[in-house]
Amino acid sequence: MCLKHNRKMKKMGLYYLHQWLLTLLLLSTNCFIFSLSKSNVICPQYCKCSISLGMRSATCVGQRLSNIETGVPSNVQILDISNNSISTLENEGFKNLQLTSLYKIQLQYNHIGTIDLHAFLGVTELRILDLSYNHLYYLLPATFEDTPQLRSLYLQGNRLKIYPGPILTIPSLEILDISSCQLDHLKQESFMELPAMQSLNLSHNQLINLKVEVLETLANLQQIDLKRNPWSCDGNAHELEAWLKKRHIQHVPVCKQESKDNDKFQKIVSAVEFHNDTETMSDDELLRLWSLTEKDKNSHMKGNGCVKTNSSMSSSGNIFEIFDKIPSFWSLVIGLEIGIVIGGIGMWLLNRLNRVQTPRNPASIYRMHSLQTLQNRVSLLRLRSGGEDSTALWNELDIINCPDTPPPAYRDCTNYFPGNTYT
Repeated sequence: MCLKHNRKMKKMGLYYLHQWLLTLLLLSTNCFIFSLSKSNVICPQYCKCSISLGMRSATCVGQRLSNIETGVPSNVQILDISNNSISTLENEGFKNLQLTSLYKIQLQYNHIGTIDLHAFLGVTELRILDLSYNHLYYLLPATFEDTPQLRSLYLQGNRLKIYPGPILTIPSLEILDISSCQLDHLKQESFMELPAMQSLNLSHNQLINLKVEVLETLANLQQIDLKRNPWSCDGNAHELEAWLKKRHIQHVPVCKQESKDNDKFQKIVSAVEFHNDTETMSDDELLRLWSLTEKDKNSHMKGNGCVKTNSSMSSSGNIFEIFDKIPSFWSLVIGLEIGIVIGGIGMWLLNRLNRVQTPRNPASIYRMHSLQTLQNRVSLLRLRSGGEDSTALWNELDIINCPDTPPPAYRDCTNYFPGNTYT
């Protein structure tokens, strides 16, 4: 009996223990969810929260944000708020939003023109900062003094101005990209406060030359990009390349392409050079060559191996060479005769053209003849007196037919015009 009772008690104890552990687990889960809601873990609708490279990431790209207040969780490590309308980074802006765990901040393609001196205060874990393609004209050297672990800084696409003194004071910076910033010069002290620099991008600027003294302060430099600059390729450029090679710094020679072009030019010049036979001739021989007649020249050219060229030139001569042998007087006569022949042919063609245009229709010719006959008869009627016999007149008119006789003058018609006898 005692053994059964003990077994029953053990089973009941295990049951209650299980129930207690299950209740404790539910309570802890509810408390965790409540704490997450209080700590604003829920991601905003216009952002996307995820895990990227093992870090908490929030992406709020292209949302027309005017400031860095996004409402993302405060424990975010990678914040991407690029392609927005942010214009200013104010003092302690990230600290006031409790965004102090940031490892990487992406702010490219905004309208940032002003960064306050302590804009990154409290963001002590920041390693990567992208401010490319903004409206930055000048940065205070101590702008990033509150980010002691900053390793990579991207400033390409801004119109930075270079003033005396260091560009930036970031002892931990290893990668700096200031390409496409319209830089036309760099001073000797520009990189003095960047001792840990390993990679420097100066491509797509307006640099004509770069002194070695500017880079000598970068003791840890391993790579530099100098492409797409209008280098003068003078002694200074060759000195710079020699220094980079000596330090084993990775780079693309800025004057390499030009040297290739020069080599190509030299090859072209050497290709068109030919052996000149006249170099061994004396002055007397040259004068004698210039004074030779045409026949002597041909014989001289045959003797010098130029028969083929001379014959080819003579065979392809002008077809009008025969006129050079005709005297000028006979040339004038021949020209006049040719002109007369051409003129006669032209007049004959014009005459034929006029005949073709003359109407050949018999009916029209008959109508013209009838009209002329009628005019002649009317003229004779006007010259007759009103008392003559009309019958004899008409008989006479039938006999008289002068189609080629012109009508009388208007003055004669008015003097002898009879009156109206039919009234």
